[in-house]
Amino acid sequence: TTLYSLTISYGQNCSVFASTRIIVDKTTQLDVCSENTFSLTGDTNNDVQPVFQWQKSLSGTWSDLPGGTQQNLVLTAEPNTGNSTVKINYRRQVTVGNVIYYDSKYEVAVAPTTFNNLISASSTVFCSGTVNNLQLTGSNPNGASNANISFGWEQSSDGSSWQAMAGNTKDLIVSSLSQTTYFRRITKADNCSNLSNSLKIEVFPVATIANAGQDASYCDVSQITLNANAVLPNETGSWQVVSPISYQPFTAQNVNNPKATINNLPQGQPVKLRWTIDNASCQTSSSSELTLLSYPALALQAQSQLFIDLGKAVNLGVSANLSTQIPYTFEWSPQTGLDQSNVLSPNANPTETTVYTLRVSYGATCVKTISVTVRVVKEIQIPNAFSPNFDGVNDTWEIKNLDSHIGSKLMVYNRNGTMVYQAFNYAGGWDGKHKNKPLPVGVYYYTIALNDKKSTIYTGSVTIIR
Repeated sequence: TTLYSLTISYGQNCSVFASTRIIVDKTTQLDVCSENTFSLTGDTNNDVQPVFQWQKSLSGTWSDLPGGTQQNLVLTAEPNTGNSTVKINYRRQVTVGNVIYYDSKYEVAVAPTTFNNLISASSTVFCSGTVNNLQLTGSNPNGASNANISFGWEQSSDGSSWQAMAGNTKDLIVSSLSQTTYFRRITKADNCSNLSNSLKIEVFPVATIANAGQDASYCDVSQITLNANAVLPNETGSWQVVSPISYQPFTAQNVNNPKATINNLPQGQPVKLRWTIDNASCQTSSSSELTLLSYPALALQAQSQLFIDLGKAVNLGVSANLSTQIPYTFEWSPQTGLDQSNVLSPNANPTETTVYTLRVSYGATCVKTISVTVRVVKEIQIPNAFSPNFDGVNDTWEIKNLDSHIGSKLMVYNRNGTMVYQAFNYAGGWDGKHKNKPLPVGVYYYTIALNDKKSTIYTGSVTIIR
């Protein structure tokens, strides 16, 4: 549609004006599918402030389209569920001032679509390996001539991403399935497609192979956390006590938890548990067992120190709350002076004071230790003189073996009875000094008190020579 204008000027200020509108009467043909969108593009218009109103006619009577006041229009085709194409006419009404005219005419042929496009199966839940030539049955679609309907099939592993399948029949035979799959059918009539419902065929594996975890032993432990394998969404796992029946640590809150924490584990008694996975969809199950053993606390007792005279023997006197049901391994170190190194409490006959350590092993990782010091008490040897002149020979009064007598007391007096030296738990020689000053040469008198069973006392004299 084009508006032409003519202006004729004459004289100095005279003119006349005239215009005419040429409307090209044409109709554009559009072929669309039922319920698909299509566009109506209005003719170019050079009128001043035109007002647009799109109209349609289905049976010869024109009516305004609600909201159709734009220059161009996007519409959705009317549903056509008949057996033939339905033609609908559209035009644009243009109002300029008091002038009304029509342009942009369309004849839209709406092709029929199919409906009642449904697919189904006799069963939609299967166990792995049991899908064998499953028939997906499609309905007989309505709304178009059956002679013009063609079929196609698509499948998806997630229900959103689809892939075309081989096969163009109304029904589909699925030879086998290894996983859950979605199916849908496409019907085409006069090149217009329609999608069926999405049909989900669920394929569940047989019950997951149960794994209750590794057999384990513990040392004086009453609470542990189990470590069975997890179950799939269509499965249920459950714990059961095989033995001892009197031990029932599971509750409704933890009996289905593969990582259940159990308490009050019996000490020194094997506990056998069973983890079972049931697959309700496939009516299959799998079980696994494990054995737990918590060893009771081992208490070792012994005196920390024992005293023997040189050449004598003493039993190390170790006692323990041993169980007759548990094998133990005993290891003493050092082995020097022991009559046996692999028993709980051997006899010891060392020649020097020795610290003996017992290591008791039981179970896979349980260990207890205890130490006993055997102090060898030797006869003391008391020199009667020494020369603290710093010549490197006999500079100190050394009482041999006195250090082996724990709790001994040594006191030295001058001839006036004044104490010039004393030592408790003798550990080394006397340098002949009193209050850090050298004592004069002469005879001094000593008393040695031993802390033994007889409370032995040694007395005598020692001479300082320079």
